[in-house]
Amino acid sequence: MKVVLIEPTSSVANIYSRLQMPLLGPLYLGTILRNQGHEVEIYNEDII
Repeated sequence: MKVVLIEPTSSVANIYSRLQMPLLGPLYLGTILRNQGHEVEIYNEDII
């Protein structure tokens, strides 16, 4: 199964919006799904 995880743009009030690094939740979930044999793509709208 193909799975696409999208991390939306963070709000200005979020302290992590100033850092150019993805959250770990989608990465962990993507790793678990990939280890189960799924095709996974992860997109982060904050990182160009």
